[in-house]
Amino acid sequence: MASHSVAGSSTTQSQSNQIQINIIKTMILVSTFYTISDMPMTMYSTTNTIHNLGLPLSGYYAFAQFG
Repeated sequence: MASHSVAGSSTTQSQSNQIQINIIKTMILVSTFYTISDMPMTMYSTTNTIHNLGLPLSGYYAFAQFG
């Protein structure tokens, strides 16, 4: 009887660890894709703001469609 509760506890712990690993992997994947998709708009806005290059708004609207 005691061995069943230990094995059950071990299995539960293993499943819990696997769920946590899957959540971490998913968050890393989502964060990576968000960073990649948001990067062009952020770079455009930062460049336009800091250097005041007077870039045309067409670049803003093109990136805003995807962001």
